[in-house]
Amino acid sequence: MKSQALLLQATLLLVSVACYQVHGAVHQEVCTTTSYPVEVKVVGCQKRTVSLDVCAGTCHSEESWNGKTCWCCKPISRVPVDVEILCGSGYSAHKQIKTVYEHVQCTCSRCFEN
Repeated sequence: MKSQALLLQATLLLVSVACYQVHGAVHQEVCTTTSYPVEVKVVGCQKRTVSLDVCAGTCHSEESWNGKTCWCCKPISRVPVDVEILCGSGYSAHKQIKTVYEHVQCTCSRCFEN
């Protein structure tokens, strides 16, 4: 859950950076996957940092007489990644698998659906 929260925080940060106005300038959209360190945590286990691909980049957004149109870089396909985490200590030490999701393909789509 923590890794999903971190991915959500990273996505929200990218949304706030990507959603800006462009007036009269040619703007090239760059929306692709990029490697990002994510902490994977499970209660009672050691945290582990893994590198996952997440969507990042800029998309064309604009404001006109009829309102704002905000486009953001979002995943259109994801794959599960199993992360092995060491839990407990001493004789009770064991490994646990935590599934997180990595972005495979990205596209510019509306930031907020009405």
